[in-house]
Amino acid sequence: MILITGCSGYIGSQIAHVLNKNKIKFIGVDNLKCSYRKNFKFKNNFYRFDISDKKINRLIQQWNVKTVIHSAAYAYVNEGEKNKSRYYLNNVKNTKKFINYCERGKVKNFIFLSSSNVYKDTNNIFAEKTKINPKNNYGKNKIEIENFLKKKTFESKVILR
Repeated sequence: MILITGCSGYIGSQIAHVLNKNKIKFIGVDNLKCSYRKNFKFKNNFYRFDISDKKINRLIQQWNVKTVIHSAAYAYVNEGEKNKSRYYLNNVKNTKKFINYCERGKVKNFIFLSSSNVYKDTNNIFAEKTKINPKNNYGKNKIEIENFLKKKTFESKVILR
């Protein structure tokens, strides 16, 4: 089973549509603080709570989740500059807690949706070897999670920027 976090956000809901179209089983979690329930069309697969909630442990076990696609985040870059502590709490502290839940729950594969905001501000096209130098708080939060995730013991870890 695949668990999509941030399933009612733009990216999470699009991933859900592709999985559904390809008849791949999934469930979704979203706290609906930065998204809309109507974006996630799959009623029986939706759970409304925060990824840092202990309920995630039960969900992982109940559905035998083997893969997580983590797209949940507060993603408004300008708001993140004004509300650094709120963004840090959600995008770093709560995400670390969630990653730990997944690791303890024996999730095998973890896919993290990072951001191009981790790269140095440039007019050039980004590539894997582009220098990492976050240009804003959002990018700094994403790098912190990337580094945290690299230390975890999942069978497979993928970081997408």
